[in-house]
Amino acid sequence: MTLGASEQASGLAGWGIAVAVDVACVSRSAADPAQSNSTDASPVGTRAVDTGDRELTILRWPTAGLTDIGAGTASTDAVPSTGSVGWRAVTGDASEADLEGFLTACITDSLRPALVVDRPGTGPVLRTALEAAREKLGVHAVNASGLRLEFAKELTAAEIQAVLDALDGFGFSVCMDPATTPLAAEYYRRGIPVALGGGHTPLDPWDAVKSLVNHPEPEQRISARAAFTAATRGAWRALGQGGPLAGQLVPGAPATYSRWQVEALMVQAASGTGASWSTDPRARTPLLPALEDESLPVCMSTVAEGRELYAR
Repeated sequence: MTLGASEQASGLAGWGIAVAVDVACVSRSAADPAQSNSTDASPVGTRAVDTGDRELTILRWPTAGLTDIGAGTASTDAVPSTGSVGWRAVTGDASEADLEGFLTACITDSLRPALVVDRPGTGPVLRTALEAAREKLGVHAVNASGLRLEFAKELTAAEIQAVLDALDGFGFSVCMDPATTPLAAEYYRRGIPVALGGGHTPLDPWDAVKSLVNHPEPEQRISARAAFTAATRGAWRALGQGGPLAGQLVPGAPATYSRWQVEALMVQAASGTGASWSTDPRARTPLLPALEDESLPVCMSTVAEGRELYAR
């Protein structure tokens, strides 16, 4: 979950959210994060917000200018040093050198880079920057950097696809707002890891899943199972934290979860499409809350690493 202001955090546990991400603008020359339809899933520094007698962890991923990061002028005293793992910047009309400097600075300092693509035609410039960074730092370092892309809501599906085409062969993930994204299934067809976020307003996770199952473009609809995975395991993978079991309820995984009151459980394919797995209950395909009516699941409790943050 992404926040624009940390004071919103106190009610998030009631939405089934145990860990939030606070977008902080830390450079005077940085683009205003409110100008892009952005979501965040990786932190820079951590702190706790009081939720009664419990604490909700807030992860910070500050936004700074590309040239500030490349020059190292925003990487020392702008945020707490403990736990700093990423920087975020808006591409704008940045040059190849600006983008390459940003990527190189992040990777060299073991920080995860995030780029908000807000203009058409950015793909070739970004590809050249990635190639330059790969020449300098090596293929493995760039592919393992955890690069995450966000696409501003002003971009059309065709403009986003052009960026994806230009970056073919490079490893990256996409964080999207389910309410506004023109693409969803396309990311899955290309094998791109996906995480969900809601910009600067609280994201109801089940409403997000429902939005993707019923995407306004039929060819972009995905199953509830795929959307649920993006909201759970996908988010932790984008964070680069929690290990391979994070976001799953399996033996050995951290006890971070929410309990929900639901009307019914079922296997749901994308609206108007078929499923690639059996919807027969006897197949024991995991069931998820039925989202066909207006009644959405209600969060009854939220637990983070075994500590209860919220109880209804």
